[in-house]
Amino acid sequence: MGAEQPYEMVVGLEVHIQLNTKSKLFSSDSTVFGADANSLTNEVSLAHPGTLPVLNKQAVKLAIKLGLACNSEIAKEMYFDRKHYFYPDSPLGYQITQQNKPVCLGGYVSIPFKNQEKKVVLEKIHLEADAGKSIHDQSDKYSLIDLNRAGMPLLELVTKPVLESPEEVGIFINEIQKIVRFLDVSDGNMEEGSLRCDANISLKRKSDTQLGQKVEIKNMNSTRNVRKALVYEYERQSEILNTGGRVVGESRLFNVNNGRTEDMREKEEAHDYRYFPDPDLAPFVVSEEMLEKIESKMILLPFDLRKLFVEEYRLSPKEALIIADNKITAKLIIDLVEAGIPADLAGKWLAGPVKALINQSDLLFSLDSKELASLVTLVNENKITYTNAINKVLPELVKSVGIETSKLVAEMNLTVDDDESSLSGIIDGILINHPEEVEAYKNGKKVLLQLFMGQVMKQTQGKADPKITMKLIKDKIG
Repeated sequence: MGAEQPYEMVVGLEVHIQLNTKSKLFSSDSTVFGADANSLTNEVSLAHPGTLPVLNKQAVKLAIKLGLACNSEIAKEMYFDRKHYFYPDSPLGYQITQQNKPVCLGGYVSIPFKNQEKKVVLEKIHLEADAGKSIHDQSDKYSLIDLNRAGMPLLELVTKPVLESPEEVGIFINEIQKIVRFLDVSDGNMEEGSLRCDANISLKRKSDTQLGQKVEIKNMNSTRNVRKALVYEYERQSEILNTGGRVVGESRLFNVNNGRTEDMREKEEAHDYRYFPDPDLAPFVVSEEMLEKIESKMILLPFDLRKLFVEEYRLSPKEALIIADNKITAKLIIDLVEAGIPADLAGKWLAGPVKALINQSDLLFSLDSKELASLVTLVNENKITYTNAINKVLPELVKSVGIETSKLVAEMNLTVDDDESSLSGIIDGILINHPEEVEAYKNGKKVLLQLFMGQVMKQTQGKADPKITMKLIKDKIG
């Protein structure tokens, strides 16, 4: 996609989010991930005659939660519809969804793009039941059906066609993933199918106001694949238009093996599904009490946190983006600032070594903000070196919940050595053993200072006071 291309990309997304409920949307089946095939089914999810759906109220609460986070209008009364289509992994022969009265209408999500916040306008967020999963045999002789996923509670978040590049689309999906995790609406694990999306892409000339023919790319479960699919589809449609052809409205699949989108079927319209209100489900009324209770438990989200960290904490946009990435670092920096740690210093710790440890330990990460504040203070007061703090003490604080930082530093014998006489003797020995390097330093190779510093730190196990050590080395070399 070169800068001089004559066409602009316009994308709308349908993001499917599996909700964090213990049971399915209309039945009591468990929603646990990774169970044996077809073990999470009962009479309702298998559509046995005479069975009736019962709405999971928790799913509605989570839907409202996400709607509030996305600045949507919450429906006072919602309905469910039947979307008719035949597919082997759908026992009912239709999907229960919300076509006409969704739980959340409109709204927007702010994403960080090119050092600014862009509002991505939403059309709606609605509840629906997931279908099962078809597993196609590699020999093309068989297709197997796993109905564990049938009836899983989904939210479908639908944007307006306002996204304009694969990069922007990727940032938006990542932002939705952060929001649902902050709210505990979903685990957002794309690799497990908890968050996946369909992308509707059309091309138009830059001077045109009307959008081109829409093509849908379905069922993508990684941000990387979504971006790659959009890049390929842009090139494919551009070539068709450049040669005088006509883009066909259709649904396509992205082949991860060859990096191409492939024809799936003609794109259906709403009337093809024969929507009508589900006669087995009564309208659900959202009471003021229920709405107020959910609103009272809302927390600061990534957008609010980025704004707080930049405007009040005076962090750089990059640091704010990193720290607002998850609830752990966001809570820690707020706690550190409240404990009296300067915001800029707290930001460097959270965006640096703490974030690195979180990336290594993923969701198992646990760190007491009081003990982290104690460690930052000890480094700031020159009682322990920064190197020992992040390499030796910090990992132990994560592993050993409940241990005190001061006791840990004492037990590990990491208190800074600021005894000039002992350091002087160590430095003398190092300089004697490196005569060529000393001479090179005298002749202008100042980078060798780091070599001498490293040798001192090695012999003192990182406990030497850096400032005193550096001064002594410079004085001795002259």
